[in-house]
Amino acid sequence: ANNNSEETNDAPTLGMHIRHGDKFPSRERIQLEEFFPFAKAFIQAYPEGTIYLATDSALVYHQIQQSWTTGDDDSIGQQLRVVVQPNVQGLSRNDTAAFDLGVSKHRTNVEALTDILALSKCNYLLHGWSAMTEAVFFLNPKLIDNAIDLEMDWTLDITKELQDVAKLDYFKYLLLGGGEMTPLMRKLKLRLP
Repeated sequence: ANNNSEETNDAPTLGMHIRHGDKFPSRERIQLEEFFPFAKAFIQAYPEGTIYLATDSALVYHQIQQSWTTGDDDSIGQQLRVVVQPNVQGLSRNDTAAFDLGVSKHRTNVEALTDILALSKCNYLLHGWSAMTEAVFFLNPKLIDNAIDLEMDWTLDITKELQDVAKLDYFKYLLLGGGEMTPLMRKLKLRLP
């Protein structure tokens, strides 16, 4: 992902697909707070890294800018670089689907396809279940090994909290290019690249 600026940044890019607009109430939304520890781990591993945000919610980007960059212990700080597709019209401010906002279907399709292409160029991906994510993997099958599905239940015999810890441990394992597996990762017998 590239923000088309004069500067080039060869550091890795984390793609985050955060779907909020039309997901609720048919499926539970992945709250922004669930993405935060992964984004923080990414920036700690790659201080020059960039996050590409693909979302259908105008509120998500605003919340990231307001709460993730404060510089306190519970934030990432000012070094956070979040890139979004410019001039997106298909952004919801509530539960309305992008296709129901009154924006032309062609425009919202182009915006969705642009996000898919940009996400496919990222080094890592955080996502939930969506057809957009499937399209990203179709364009870049190698990204599957560097992606974390925040909606997937990894196992039924541990709590959601432990699953969240295991997902974050596994993401850090990916960021560091391997290394020592945690006991929880071994317990879950994760398929490692």
